[in-house]
Amino acid sequence: MRVHSSSQKPRRRLSPVKEGPLNERVYQVIREGIYSGRFKPGEMIRELRLAAELQVSQATVREALLRLERASLVSRIPNKGTQVTILSEKQFRERMELRCLLEGIAAVEAAKRMTEEDFQELKRLERAFSQAWSRKAYFDLSQAEFQFHHLIWERSQNESLCQVLDFLVTPMFAFMSVVRSLNPGGSPGMPHAAITDALREGGEGKIKEAIANHIRRYRGKSIEQYLRPIRGRREPAIATRSSADHARVHV
Repeated sequence: MRVHSSSQKPRRRLSPVKEGPLNERVYQVIREGIYSGRFKPGEMIRELRLAAELQVSQATVREALLRLERASLVSRIPNKGTQVTILSEKQFRERMELRCLLEGIAAVEAAKRMTEEDFQELKRLERAFSQAWSRKAYFDLSQAEFQFHHLIWERSQNESLCQVLDFLVTPMFAFMSVVRSLNPGGSPGMPHAAITDALREGGEGKIKEAIANHIRRYRGKSIEQYLRPIRGRREPAIATRSSADHARVHV
């Protein structure tokens, strides 16, 4: 899908990476930039410019982008470079339906293995999600939600299923993180307590129903409604920016 803008503003610069294992920190900074909307869906990421902003080598940036590509957050376009993943309405709906099916299977298997400690962690992530929403901290919100679902996938102990869900769902979480930031008055979505309760009580039908109800919470609305705020906001691949536009990224 092509996204065009008639009034584009320069993307805020990233701050140099100064602490921690370099490769991991560069990966996390770019990943957070995608989830926060600093890098818009469909935007081209320029390795050389990004390396200069972060004050690291181009090879380090390239390695981070390869990891992000494996996570399905970016894609390589021949003769052009790396682009932040953007989903069409059709792709979003297809992934949603596949996720309903596969996560339901994972959750049924997870329920057989979950410990009391696991349930406490799900409750903690539910609280983290609610707190992030009240602060309008959309990156933190998406991370709490992703960790909640990822814990369920992991407890299925089906590594192949986890990998497929990671590939399908990760760009959906990033996409919705951007959408939420552009729609601050919107709804956070259905609470996660129904999933936790179903997992605790057991029963294949009840678990799958809880998962499906949660994932399909957007079914009554057109995905175009979520895509619309991103249109007209996509930023140019290359822009001139002053040092005053530097974004503060904690690294």
